[in-house]
Amino acid sequence: MSEVANKLSNYLTSVSNKLYNASPRPALRYVTKLISDNWYEKNIYFVELPTGYGKTTLSIALSLLNRDIGFKIIIAYPVRSLLEDQYVKFKKFFDDSELGVRYMHNPESRYLIKPVTLTTIDTLSLVMFGLAPEDVTKAIKYYTWTGTNVGSPGHYLFSRASYALSDIILDEAHLLADTTKSLNYLMALIKYVIHNEQRLFILSATIPKALKDKILNILGVLKDRIIIASFSADQDPEFIKSRSRKKYRVNIDTVSLDNKYNKIYKWLLKACKDIRDRDLPIRAIIVFNTVKDAVGFYNYICIMSDSLIPRNKFIIHSRFTEYDRRRKINQLLNSKDSEYVIISTQVIEVGVD
Repeated sequence: MSEVANKLSNYLTSVSNKLYNASPRPALRYVTKLISDNWYEKNIYFVELPTGYGKTTLSIALSLLNRDIGFKIIIAYPVRSLLEDQYVKFKKFFDDSELGVRYMHNPESRYLIKPVTLTTIDTLSLVMFGLAPEDVTKAIKYYTWTGTNVGSPGHYLFSRASYALSDIILDEAHLLADTTKSLNYLMALIKYVIHNEQRLFILSATIPKALKDKILNILGVLKDRIIIASFSADQDPEFIKSRSRKKYRVNIDTVSLDNKYNKIYKWLLKACKDIRDRDLPIRAIIVFNTVKDAVGFYNYICIMSDSLIPRNKFIIHSRFTEYDRRRKINQLLNSKDSEYVIISTQVIEVGVD
């Protein structure tokens, strides 16, 4: 136990120094101690830390620890853009023989086989159920109209073994609350991890209390295999003080389902007018909880567009093809010094710098 605690603490310090030239923040030390103290007793670790607090430091430290003890680790992200950003940081600590990525059009770590693999949640789910992306074409080829597999389903057991012999980190896990299907997958993953005696680290700035309560309720007697590490102000008063010095103007209003697009549009018009009167560039981000609402408002604003609203309008969510995603990000980067409006889901919190 003490060996795990010492190694994880030392790795946390070295990673923080290398990435940020600073010591680990107090709440990160608290979380690593909690993880170390429960390393052999718990399977599921909910970790809630504020945005920008250093969850990447924890992910890399856990990966270094797992490498040392001879265990694989898979780090899964909800969007590819976040994965690509994190890969640059992981490369500072692992060589090519240890680290790989796996997502659409990038099969560097086939079957998630490398000691440290960065992947998407979509790919992880396929491997978890024994159908790695490498085998999808083969499995479909032999699937007849009767619904019977008459040929090879691919390396089914190899896929499941690769997943089952790994610890897993889910980064920005609150984005899984977007759809019922995603929540069902999260519950299946938690049960599989407990059954296989793996470890699952669920990282987020905001894991909804309702989601945590629902998970604990569904798991029943298995809920004692879960530990929750949440940030509190007394863990790092200096961080709270620094954030308190930032000034924001917050307006809270109500909308009804039948007129929400119109009302949000009027808020945007008013904001654009206020900014224009101060002779400042107009840059607005409008964030929705679901892809459906983001698309709905984007279509609305394109029809209703006023001369006050910038011509550059972008919609960003996680369901675009790779080509569209790259095109949109390039367009946004080219527009960073001009005026624009971005309509997005919560993916903008993790996928766009």
